Amino acid sequence: MSGGIHAPILTGADKLLALVEETHKITISDAAHILGTSSSIVGRWVEVLEDQGAVVVKRGLRSSFILSKQYYDVHGDFKQTISLAMKSAKGGYVPPKDDALREQQRKLAKKARQIQQQQDMFARQERALAEKTAELAQLRKAIATKKEALKQEEHVREEMQKEFTEYKRVFAQQQQKLEEVTTILSERVDEVVQLKNALCMEKTEKRREQKKLKTAERNLKTAQKELKKHVQQLAVMQEQTATLRSQLQAKSSECSDIRDVRAQARKDYHQELKNTKNELARVKKDCVLLAEKIQNEQQKRQELLARLNRTEKKYVLLKTQKEGEKPSWTQRLLPQSWL
Repeated sequence: MSGGIHAPILTGADKLLALVEETHKITISDAAHILGTSSSIVGRWVEVLEDQGAVVVKRGLRSSFILSKQYYDVHGDFKQTISLAMKSAKGGYVPPKDDALREQQRKLAKKARQIQQQQDMFARQERALAEKTAELAQLRKAIATKKEALKQEEHVREEMQKEFTEYKRVFAQQQQKLEEVTTILSERVDEVVQLKNALCMEKTEKRREQKKLKTAERNLKTAQKELKKHVQQLAVMQEQTATLRSQLQAKSSECSDIRDVRAQARKDYHQELKNTKNELARVKKDCVLLAEKIQNEQQKRQELLARLNRTEKKYVLLKTQKEGEKPSWTQRLLPQSWL
């Protein structure tokens, strides 16, 4: 979590209280099934909440119900009245002879039937809620297993990437060693060529230089032996390089799938970016056209103002001529188009 804000830690009793406030009425066994714990632990939580006055427990012969405080305040006060009304409806309770009391008992019986219907509806809603909660728990478990599988797959990919980099490093080392051996072999070959040239030149020399020739031949034999050894080492290194290349190809084929997925994601991103750029270019083009229109309107407005000024000046000149006044020297010298 960013920003240093920590979420509150919820205890089991807090979760039970939230569940009771949401369902208003639930059995201890159903609450234990929803919260994923045993009925004995839920019973201890209920005792703590009951002592604090947060919930009300109604204990029966088969099961005990946990009621929220708000639900009990609304429906708990009518218990005695409902029992009397139910007895009156069944014929087990004889109402008094007063008509007002009889009318009140009939209303209470009707109210009791309505409350019983509401309780039946609440029970059906509670059963549906319990089923939905169980489905939600199963879905959460499936999501958790999927997340664990994704984490394991990511770990395997990281391990494969590490092995691939290690193989690349070993291959680079072997390649460097191979280059060193090839340079040594080239030097040895140059030495052999030089010795052969020396032998060709020494054939024409005198016999007194035969000892030098023999020593050169011995040096040549030793160089050839060393060359054979290096050739054998080169063959061994080539075999090792071939095995490393095969392993590298296998690892690269495994990594190609990951590259394809990344390439597809990159392609989708570039396509979306291209569409955005095209839309931006279209908007810029519309802005340029709108600016050109505004500029043309401004030019037309300036032209109309200039025409209006010229017309006003002509009107002033005509007015002065009609009144018999002589035009000023500026009006006589300047052309009419300037005015």
